[in-house]
Amino acid sequence: MDTQTIQRLRHLNNEFYRHNHASFSATRQSAWPGWERLADHLGPCAGAVLDIACGNLRFKSFLESRGKPAGAYYAVDSCVELLPEPTSAAFQELDIVKSLCDDRLAADIAAPACDLTVCFGFMHHVPTAKLRGRLIDALLEMTRENGLVAVSFWRFAQDQKMLAKAQATTERGCADLSLALEEGDYLLGWEDAACAYRYCHSFSEEELDALVERCKPRATLLDRYEADGRTGSMNGYLVFRVA
Repeated sequence: MDTQTIQRLRHLNNEFYRHNHASFSATRQSAWPGWERLADHLGPCAGAVLDIACGNLRFKSFLESRGKPAGAYYAVDSCVELLPEPTSAAFQELDIVKSLCDDRLAADIAAPACDLTVCFGFMHHVPTAKLRGRLIDALLEMTRENGLVAVSFWRFAQDQKMLAKAQATTERGCADLSLALEEGDYLLGWEDAACAYRYCHSFSEEELDALVERCKPRATLLDRYEADGRTGSMNGYLVFRVA
């Protein structure tokens, strides 16, 4: 995928969330079931937490509801409109994909190395395996020794109904926008709104395998599992312990 296409997809997603943040946030109020298994790896206090692509901070609420509050909570997102008010999190507005394109995400994050670094519901918005690898690298870099990194990977193409809908929307969207995408890439719609496209990538097991290998020897794979959605397997999770 060329640089121009990456930048167009970045702008497409930024505009999607800017225009649809209220309706999107309304559908993202509950904790994901997959977080429960992650919580089993945490002590009574989550320590310092860095939440990349924090959205409406529902992971922070989840930790508090499970009696595992963060000692400090650093949150980063490009869409400030998703953030609830008031919030006790240290929030930084940052275009994460742009920072990845510049290969300086870890340098751009205004937070210390943390005990737990998470990135949920965002990896599928990062175009190309190259930039997704950079994101994994940055997550490890921003985490303390013996700290944990947890990442989710949307796998919607495994569901035949969702796949069929995604294929139809992608065909229409690519024609409307004159885009050419890579394998596993789709343009998804939103609530039947006209032209409300967002770029999403559906992950394969092989892609997760490659990211696990990429993390060696800087981190050890602590857990790998599937959870969430009506099938209980719509997200793949990787949990690492940083060396």
